[in-house]
Amino acid sequence: MLDVRELGAVEGGKADCTAVFQEAVDRAKATGDKIFVPIGTYRIEGQLRGLDNVFIEGVASNKQYWSQEDDFATGASVLVGGGANVLFAEDVQRATIDNLCFTDFAKIAERTSPRSMRFRNCSFKNMVVLDAPSGEKGAYHNFRFFGCDFTNYGIDVTFKGRIIDSVWKDCTFVGAAAFDLVQAKANLIAHNRFEWIDRSFAIAMYACEYNQIIENFFDRVMGNAIVLRQGNRHIHVSENLFNRCGSGLTSGGKPADPPLTETAHAFIQLYGEFENVSIQNNVFCRGSSGDRGGEETPKYVLSKERNIPGCLFTFRGNLTESACTDRLLYVDGEQYGKMSADTDAVFSALTEDVVDLARISRGPVTVYNSAAVKVTEIPLHLIVHNAGGRIKLAPGGIQAGLVYGGRVNGRPRYSRDEILFESVEPSRAEGKAGGSRLVYEVPVPRSMSGAPHTLNLLYRTGGKPDGSVELCGEDGRVLLKLPPLPPLAGAEEQGAYTETIVVSEGYLGQMMHLHIYASRDQPDAAGAWVEVEAVSVGYGRSVSKTFTDRMR
Repeated sequence: MLDVRELGAVEGGKADCTAVFQEAVDRAKATGDKIFVPIGTYRIEGQLRGLDNVFIEGVASNKQYWSQEDDFATGASVLVGGGANVLFAEDVQRATIDNLCFTDFAKIAERTSPRSMRFRNCSFKNMVVLDAPSGEKGAYHNFRFFGCDFTNYGIDVTFKGRIIDSVWKDCTFVGAAAFDLVQAKANLIAHNRFEWIDRSFAIAMYACEYNQIIENFFDRVMGNAIVLRQGNRHIHVSENLFNRCGSGLTSGGKPADPPLTETAHAFIQLYGEFENVSIQNNVFCRGSSGDRGGEETPKYVLSKERNIPGCLFTFRGNLTESACTDRLLYVDGEQYGKMSADTDAVFSALTEDVVDLARISRGPVTVYNSAAVKVTEIPLHLIVHNAGGRIKLAPGGIQAGLVYGGRVNGRPRYSRDEILFESVEPSRAEGKAGGSRLVYEVPVPRSMSGAPHTLNLLYRTGGKPDGSVELCGEDGRVLLKLPPLPPLAGAEEQGAYTETIVVSEGYLGQMMHLHIYASRDQPDAAGAWVEVEAVSVGYGRSVSKTFTDRMR
């Protein structure tokens, strides 16, 4: 074993020990001996080069918190930089560093791609550890941090930029944001603790790929635990426990200066333009903003910046009940159309959280309700099994999704799928200059006004028909214009057309008229035609066997 003090290193943090440590590195590389750093503080103002199969070990380094300025160095082996120097050069090949404390270095290493650079049970105080800016060449590969502590109140971010094929496991991050990654790939962030983060996020990613954030604990982050910016692909956020984030308060209980935006008061903030971003099997818990009380935080589980389109993510198996004080989802400017989620959520109560998720869901969100509740709306993909429940919608809110049983705005709802109208006799309209259309009279009970109905058509076309579909009242007034029939490749092709129609709650008639146009007033409509082979209108998703028998 090579003891750096026996080689001439001077403890105390004043004398520059670069030459002694470099001599130890050179000898260790030649002999295979381990380098030992006794308890004490050693200043290194230069850079250590040529590490290959080098093992450096200190004593009792782990320091998560300290109450006095000198506590960090007490009873530990500490390497102190000159403030502007980077400790390890870019020619590192293989190195293991155990039980050392680091502080006052510009970075721990130059941008480099060693075979393996491993840190175990090390502590870092008020310093950037790795930094590979996106506008410069180079990246970090194959760095490993196991059981390390990063307590960095004096900087903004601990790990920055392009870091690839690296691992952080069983570490603790305090003070600064832990990661602001850009173009980072194939990293694993697992089993770590993020606590008292006095910044607007703990982890942020931009244009990153194949990164996993799993089984971590996020607690008392001033802003978002995770921010997913543009261009991310294959990001997996799973099995994490989120608690007390987005308070807008520092660890000392003071408001952020400047104040955080509304989107920062959420566990996870989403920007958009994602590909395969997965948020699965996490637990989201709200809690007091301080150790001895304070406002319950955060306000939201998810938040979304309104100006970034194309936000598609998977949201499955997450425990969100009672996780937020206001809403599960906050969208700046309420532009929900720019985000969508693949989810399999099933809820035991109808709340505004459920409504939020159904707004952006690509598939059904199921909820069971038996109480008197008030929500803004019933979105299209929400299915409510309403066993005697009474649902009141906010003014202007509509029921676009299905409610089985109970009442909505005082009106009863069917407890199962019901076919209200069906015709399986083929009907044909020929295009002509004066206009031509098919007309079906669809009875609608008054109790079902304000409820969604499903229109199903089996049709064929020839020529270039108008294809417009309208729903009209008994007085001929157009109640709803539906998307036109999709054009078909040939007269023998059969088309299937399914649309949800929401009859206005103010509609009190008994009969609606479904119009399907072959032509209106086009002078060149000759030869165009529309033939409907079967039509069905019902409450729910099912159609009769007679209808399905007409499908080819």
